[in-house]
Amino acid sequence: MAVIFALLLNNDTAARPDFLKSCWPKPRPGRSAARRCCFMDPPDEIWFAGGALDPKTGRVKHLGGHEKDGPRFAEKKQVSFITFCCVLLPRAVVEQVGYLDETLFMYCEDVDYCLRLTRAGVPLWFLPDAVIHHKAGGSAGGMLSVYYITRNTLYLTCKGRSTAYARLKTILPLLTGAAATR
Repeated sequence: MAVIFALLLNNDTAARPDFLKSCWPKPRPGRSAARRCCFMDPPDEIWFAGGALDPKTGRVKHLGGHEKDGPRFAEKKQVSFITFCCVLLPRAVVEQVGYLDETLFMYCEDVDYCLRLTRAGVPLWFLPDAVIHHKAGGSAGGMLSVYYITRNTLYLTCKGRSTAYARLKTILPLLTGAAATR
């Protein structure tokens, strides 16, 4: 039986037509994978080489950010975060975990989904042999990015009912203007 995959690729990324050949010799239906991601300019600078996600806070750390590409980023490894500028998801994983949260159509959708993948016990892998190039901020940039990153971080904090949410629920009315005096 063939394994069916969904490939999610941002509109500001570029990949060679053959980059998927280096993913797995034998595709496995219970894994999710991200690629080594370099900046478009300069093309030898890492934007993403795996990541770490703190499930309690939702904080993400991109490994390799702004470092020169090289042997240090050539190892396939299990990670706790994968960026969705390019991600390969087996259909079975999508059926198990569900679709992306449409509220998070730009920024933080990968954080939310990685948290859900982790809760479902799906391993996340960084695959360095499939290289793509990303124009970071190419989808939006500027104040639009600041707005959606802030909005979606607040949304995820409230959605997850984290410790930060307990503090935030008293501040949120102030941020939204609901506590304005009349």
